[in-house]
Amino acid sequence: MKRGRVVEGRFGKGAFAPPEWLPGEARAVWERYAPLLVRAAILTDLDLSGFAILCAVSAEVERQWCKGIVPTAELLEELLCWQDAYLMTPASLAGAGKLLDPA
Repeated sequence: MKRGRVVEGRFGKGAFAPPEWLPGEARAVWERYAPLLVRAAILTDLDLSGFAILCAVSAEVERQWCKGIVPTAELLEELLCWQDAYLMTPASLAGAGKLLDPA
């Protein structure tokens, strides 16, 4: 299995570069969120494929909204599921806090 390519640059040391196959709009989503998730120790090299899917789905939702198209409930649900997986929603963060809280 090919590991994620670690880069140093505008995203900081240890950030992951997006996969070569990821389209432009999804790449922009990656560049927006990957550095934050790496710094929070949420995104690791084991998660890159799933995170790439999250970026692709998010880019599609953004593309549809920008064209005045309301995304389907199924597409929005898929995005929410991927966001939950990467602790990108208030509910998933609250759940993680309960799991991670030593008290």
